[in-house]
Order: sequence, then structure tokens, then C-alpha cells
Amino acid sequence: MPTASDIVANAFQGVNIARKTDLDPSDATFGLMLLNRLFDAWNADDKAVYGSQISTFTLTPSLNPHTIGLTANTPTLTVTVNRPVSIDQANIRVGSGTSLMRYWLNIRDRQWWMNQTMPNVTNTIPTDLYYEPLWPNGSIYLWMVPSAAYVLEILYRVALAQLTATATFTLPPGYEDAITLTLEEALVVPYSVPNTDGRLDRLEKDARRARAKVFGNNDQTPRLRTADSGMPNNQGRGGWNFYTGLNNGGGGLP
Repeated sequence: MPTASDIVANAFQGVNIARKTDLDPSDATFGLMLLNRLFDAWNADDKAVYGSQISTFTLTPSLNPHTIGLTANTPTLTVTVNRPVSIDQANIRVGSGTSLMRYWLNIRDRQWWMNQTMPNVTNTIPTDLYYEPLWPNGSIYLWMVPSAAYVLEILYRVALAQLTATATFTLPPGYEDAITLTLEEALVVPYSVPNTDGRLDRLEKDARRARAKVFGNNDQTPRLRTADSGMPNNQGRGGWNFYTGLNNGGGGLP
């Protein structure tokens, strides 16, 4: 598998700045910085992140909020990568083994949390979760505030970790091509790469196509449901009648 240095060297060679074997150390350092900046930018885009992970943490009774991140306020919510961008699903876990029970938590937004007139009311098992992605640690507000040390289970998207020069580059299929070509694009302006014979135009198309393959794999298809039970219909609602070219005001086909 290639290292981060290999990815950087390939990018420099791809835009004909330097051959892999002749790359200056200062250029290699600059290229690695650009690579990690790319990872940082992609972490803010859910289409660029290839999956989600599930983590479990033991709650501290009567604590609200819990923080999550590299320096969380409780060791059980310390993560090895930066705090999650978002929490997509969450459960309270009670018991273990064959007696394990999951209690689903409603994921709420900021307005919902601010509308709570009694935010500090306690209960054994909370019912709702609001996540504020502060920095460097995110804040997890539970309602009601848990009075027992149950386990919180959260689903959140993974983050592309920052790399050192010697770190192994290991990501799902398609990422090496997408990242290398995108890094080549990032080198064009700092090194004044000329658009000889339309080379940069081809690079833009290739990089866009490579990113589309990766981002397309990461697209999540939402669950759909109809407004009414069974097949949707136009009863009781205005609708366009393609037979008459008029808005029939409801009632379906003539």
C-alpha cells in the first residue's frame, strides 16, 4: 500500500512539477500539508465520507451536557479522532448479552432544545438527544437528564484522519485516484502550472469524474413514504390535470 508521501509525490509528478525521485523535501512537506487540508475539507462534506461508525459510552449520572472529543469532560466519551460532525442516530442500552435492550433516542435540533422549559428534569432513561458540534469537543444534551450510568450508543460518520509522511494510505476503492487528482488540482496555482495542450482542462475533468465515483457511493437514499396509506392520490388537494391543462383543485383524473 502507498504511503502519504507516495500520494504527494504522485501528485507532483502528475502535474509535471517534479519526478517522484527528485521531489524537494520542502515541496514534499507542502504537499503533505495540502493533503491534510483536503482531508479536513472533505470531513465537512458527508458525501466525501465513506461510512458511519457506532461507538458506545458509559454515561455519568446527572451530568448534562456530556462532551465528546479528544478532551471530553468524561473519559468514557473521549474519542481517538476529532469530535463527530453530527450524530445521526442514538440509543440507550440497558443490560447485556441476550437481555440487552435498546431504547431509541429522538435526535432533536437546537430550536427544540431551546424550547424545553425544564431542561434539567431527570429520569432513569432519557428520551431525546440534542447534539451541538462545538470545537474541540461537541456537547451532547440529553433529555431527560439520565440518573443512571447506562450506556449511550451513537451512530456518526467517520472522519478522514490526518496523515504523517510515513503513514500508510488505506481508504476504500476510488479514494486514491480521487485524492491524488484533487491534490494535483491544488498544486496548480501555487506552482503556476501552465495549461499546456489543455492538460489542466483534462485534469479538471478527470478529478471531477473521480470524485463523482466516490461521492456517488457515499450518497444515502432516504426512506420514502406516501402522504396517505397505500398509493398516493390527489384527493382533497389541488393538482395539475394533464388532460385539460388546468389546475383541477383536487379530485384526480376527470
